[in-house]
Amino acid sequence: MKLKTRKIKRWTSVVMSALLLTSTFLPSGLINRAEAAIADHVVISQVYGGGGNTGATYTNDFIELYNPTDSDVVLDNWSVQYASSTGSGWTLTTLTGTIKAHGYFLVQEAAGSTVKDKPLPTPDNTGSLTMAGGAGKVALVNNNNALSGTNPTGSNIIDFVGYGSGTNAFEGTGPTNPSLLSTTSAQRRPYANVSPGGGKGNAWDTDDNAKDFVAATPVPKNTASPTEAPMVSNTSLQPIGNNIQLKKQGTEWKVSGLTSAVPSGATVNIYDSVTKTTKLSSIVASADGSFEVNFSAGELTSVFVSATETAKDESDVIEILKATESALIDGTKLSYMVDGNGVGTLIGNNGAGVASSIINIYPNANATVSERLLNEEVKVSATGAFTAKINNAPNTIYVTQQSNSAKGIKLESTTVSITKTVTDQVTPVKDVRVSDSTTGKPVNLNKYYTIEGVVTVDNGILGTQKQNFYLQDATGGINVFSTSYDVWV
Repeated sequence: MKLKTRKIKRWTSVVMSALLLTSTFLPSGLINRAEAAIADHVVISQVYGGGGNTGATYTNDFIELYNPTDSDVVLDNWSVQYASSTGSGWTLTTLTGTIKAHGYFLVQEAAGSTVKDKPLPTPDNTGSLTMAGGAGKVALVNNNNALSGTNPTGSNIIDFVGYGSGTNAFEGTGPTNPSLLSTTSAQRRPYANVSPGGGKGNAWDTDDNAKDFVAATPVPKNTASPTEAPMVSNTSLQPIGNNIQLKKQGTEWKVSGLTSAVPSGATVNIYDSVTKTTKLSSIVASADGSFEVNFSAGELTSVFVSATETAKDESDVIEILKATESALIDGTKLSYMVDGNGVGTLIGNNGAGVASSIINIYPNANATVSERLLNEEVKVSATGAFTAKINNAPNTIYVTQQSNSAKGIKLESTTVSITKTVTDQVTPVKDVRVSDSTTGKPVNLNKYYTIEGVVTVDNGILGTQKQNFYLQDATGGINVFSTSYDVWV
């Protein structure tokens, strides 16, 4: 077949961002839930990837589901899906059958090659997913269409678990930890800070894999196992440290809790020590779980905060550290471009920011809150990457991040400036395609260039994107693709 050859005008290379973009986003927002977190949907209650490995407890990998609701749920044409800890390709097992109210459902997956004589209880469904023993990603989906991408999102994903160290997608602040062994599975807690156990029901779901799961000896359960109603506790839920900040203002101290920092209407107590030696202050939280309290005290490095719900015992305290400044954004890992419509795109490559931090962008170094340029929240991914869009974008922007941990919210970082890439200069293709001599990876990942050349393979031949063709100049060639038709200047 004869291919058309046509000369094209200069093209501003959103190409490289489309071609090489690897940023991922997590499925959770800034605020971590503190309200009663018994799930209201079927959840992944246990994940085991060590099946058949040396010393394995069982011959096969498995995924266990739990139904915390009061009604049976038909799982026909749902699926459990698996991807490696950093992978973007997903494989699946289609489900059939019904999971009873307060019941379990066992999905057997691939067998290992070493331990062959330790079968699982009778599985409710059987698949062939080969799961990594230590770390990986598992999703429960309400259809049997394969997911795509390192961190897929969407209303079709009923539950998502990233397990083990190094996994780049998960719910909340991190994957389950530590990495699993051939003798441990990731098991969902029945309640806050409560270890799994018989009769408790694995129903605790704050959308945070690191906090909702523990590693323990595998105990697979199927539809023949006794049903277990979700656990109820008389102890109040602990505050969520990621939503609380301690800072000094003049001569006073201020403890602020964002929405859902504590349960609705709970009494918040502030203490000087883990032993509650001195109560520094107390306040009743708002209906949305937020609060703000000011008090006088000597120099502090931290405080200890508890919550007491109506008709329940006081929770254990959590430590909140005095807020310090968040780390600087790594400006060497930023790329910034403004298109002809005045829309700016800021890309932070892997390692640009601290995972789960919130990105803010300003028109100047003053970093005045009322002048923030972003219309929606931008959160740093597990790999330290992020992407932000700005309308009416200035030539130079000033970027900050604000980090948080279980011990409190930090102060916003100092600004880092970046000026838009100049796109009226043509760059040879060979310079765009430079790779690291050691790793072989592109060194210009997520950077912007203007290239000019001749299309030698027509649109649509190399792929199904709206724009997908091969362009050459005197120095080399490059495959250009975009999901938009609007790539010409």
